[in-house]
Amino acid sequence: MALLRNQCLNGDVYLALWTLDEDESYFFSTYPFLLKLKEELSSVGSKQRRLEKLATRALLYEITGNQDLVITHHSSGKPLVKGYNISVSHTKGLVALMLSKTRIVAVDVEYQSDRVGRIAHKFINQDEEMPTLSHLLIAWCAKEALFKYFSEDNLLSTQIHLQPFKLEHQGVIVVKNTKSDIVVKSHYFKLNKFVLVYIFND
Repeated sequence: MALLRNQCLNGDVYLALWTLDEDESYFFSTYPFLLKLKEELSSVGSKQRRLEKLATRALLYEITGNQDLVITHHSSGKPLVKGYNISVSHTKGLVALMLSKTRIVAVDVEYQSDRVGRIAHKFINQDEEMPTLSHLLIAWCAKEALFKYFSEDNLLSTQIHLQPFKLEHQGVIVVKNTKSDIVVKSHYFKLNKFVLVYIFND
């Protein structure tokens, strides 16, 4: 299915999604400029990881139309692109990229599974009620997105508080960074077998 979505969310805030159904040869034939990554990718043993890297670069091009942009990484692992704020997330079969020149952005995507139920005690606070597995999955994504959004705060899960939210196909969750006493809105939606949460500053 390749490029699944390339959407302007607000102003210069873009969200793009790629479903990983292709082989590496597809990326090299469709986006010839990616051929220069072949040497770098040769050291990546996992085919899944190689596809994620190629899809990330393809999404960056689809949003900007600029094939010369380079993705580097901070020592913390945070992706960097000169002139942009960028956030990247990937899970089984899907890559998400969020981009803006003027706003802080963060995105997290997860494949629906029961894994979060087994580790709920590690990221859900005692005063946060998550009655279903779907609530837990969205909560996990929301907290991961907030970690990225406030990356310089090095937050603990206990320092992120989610207000109760109604489970719908798409919605908004109010999230508080209790370390800095800042409240933001996170947006979520379900997409086939996936859940995605994104945040950007108004």
